[in-house]
Amino acid sequence: MVAKSSTSSPPERIPYWTCLGGPALVLLIEVMSLTPLVEFTRGPMARAADSLVLAGGILALACFYLMLAGRGSELAQVAQPRPRGRAMFFWGLAHAALFAAFFAMSLALDAQQHRDSTPWLLAAGWLGLGAAVVGSAYLTVLPAKQMFALLRCCSPQFATAALLGVGTILLIPPVRELWPSAQGPLIKVLGVMLDAYPGHAVSFLDPHGWPNVGVHGVKHELVINVTPACSEMDALLAFFLLGGTLWVVRGSELRPMQYAAVLALGAGVLYLLNAARLYAVILVGLSRGGADAAVRFAHSRIGGILFLAVSLVMLYYGARFAQRPQRADRHSWRKRARQAPQVESEQETQPAETVAASVS
Repeated sequence: MVAKSSTSSPPERIPYWTCLGGPALVLLIEVMSLTPLVEFTRGPMARAADSLVLAGGILALACFYLMLAGRGSELAQVAQPRPRGRAMFFWGLAHAALFAAFFAMSLALDAQQHRDSTPWLLAAGWLGLGAAVVGSAYLTVLPAKQMFALLRCCSPQFATAALLGVGTILLIPPVRELWPSAQGPLIKVLGVMLDAYPGHAVSFLDPHGWPNVGVHGVKHELVINVTPACSEMDALLAFFLLGGTLWVVRGSELRPMQYAAVLALGAGVLYLLNAARLYAVILVGLSRGGADAAVRFAHSRIGGILFLAVSLVMLYYGARFAQRPQRADRHSWRKRARQAPQVESEQETQPAETVAASVS
């Protein structure tokens, strides 16, 4: 009788950076789907859903991931991702249900604020439900014990990212105040883009120095006031904070002049992309038949999240462009040139040694 040994294969786990990046990507998509539909302007909800806090949190998350770049194999030994199976399906279903409840509650609170003020208790419940949505997204791929182990291992990076998020919240208001002095070239580019739209492009400044841009079209007319709050100057601040974080993490590997050129070029690209964003805002208002739709789209986090993605892509490829050549690669031709004569001399002496050994 022959005994057959059965070996059970280890459970299939998702790649580690998919484990970390997947929940973040899902959460950002959910933010982009919700923020155009709601805008809290009064009462406790205006403080609980402050756009500055959301911008700071998103940037802190991006900086945290940026500081963990290149440590995937090390972190995989600290916290094992959840294997594919029922637990992952359960937490994914729980996250979908929690986000659906959060979505419905946000719409209800947005409609209620026009009738009366939202109680603080409801605002606190809304924040708690939002925290549950974030937690369930990460619990889908990481067990709670493994998640806390990861945070303990990366506590310095987590604390630094949190401080950068707080710094972002504090720096956004003064950066937005630069909008009246920085809007000139951007509005000119936007005017050229609006000239292609049927009708007459309009551009003028209000008493605050804020630009009013729009179109007097054949069928529709729309003029929007681009205030500092919807100027998306935050994107430039986030780009330089991310660039500074990358320099702190990998500064020894980067050439300063090339990296400074990457930052300057990236800032210019974001500045021009902001003109495209304002053009899209005006088109949304014209197609949806009103300024309210344009304002909600401009105040949403869609533009900020897309600019963040563009910033990360530019910094990734910019860091590769500015990376210092390794000394081993730079001087390898000299080593090969020195080693070549030695190899030839050894090959020439080897037959003589062999003949001498056979004669003896």
